[in-house]
Amino acid sequence: MRFSQTMRGKRCPSPFAAGRESPRTYRRDNNDFCGATAQQDTCTMRICGFGVFLAVGMTLALAWIGAPARASLVTGEQTFDMSLSGYVYADVNNDGLMNQWESPIRDCTIVLNGIAENEEMIEQSVKTDTFGHYVFDGLEIGSYSITQIQPYKYIDGKDTKGNIPCDYTNGGGEGNDRFFNIALGALGGSEYGSGFNFGEWGLKPQYISKRPFIVPEPHAAVLLACGGLFLLGLKRRRLF
Repeated sequence: MRFSQTMRGKRCPSPFAAGRESPRTYRRDNNDFCGATAQQDTCTMRICGFGVFLAVGMTLALAWIGAPARASLVTGEQTFDMSLSGYVYADVNNDGLMNQWESPIRDCTIVLNGIAENEEMIEQSVKTDTFGHYVFDGLEIGSYSITQIQPYKYIDGKDTKGNIPCDYTNGGGEGNDRFFNIALGALGGSEYGSGFNFGEWGLKPQYISKRPFIVPEPHAAVLLACGGLFLLGLKRRRLF
């Protein structure tokens, strides 16, 4: 059904009625009182404009929130969220690699020293968690060193450098268990240093527990008790 221009002075029926053409298919002039389509077009344009504005705003907001902090190496005015991390573990085979069957060492003290780009002296210390892991975060661009306080119960093992080039001492003696000259956040360098691991070559003899050989574990004790009762029952049967 097509509307004619001669329908002046009358209210046009809804252009969205079933079986009728789209409002854009019929004409209107300045004297036409049928203004429904013009209002709908204006409303549609406003909704589309608001949708575009909302989409652009959300995109900018997500980009601002999700982007990591960056700053010029020249100004050094912004605080960086950089980090250095690693593990302390019992390196049973002393190969310098943390294998799945090797146990982490908890409550080991790790000390961080460094000089930030703004010449601020930095010194922090943390203890390893249940998984033998330690981390220093909230760091700025600078040169750092990581030192492990040797656990007195363990024989010193091999240390492993992380993903940032550095110097380190290894193999015993004064100044052992130390990574230094770690250039964190320098040009071409990483902002997240990891894998600075300290290995220990097992417990010293005097700290190896003899309990497993003297006092059996609970499940072993139950098995021994059941075996004893079984043997006692066999003896009683023979007696009768």
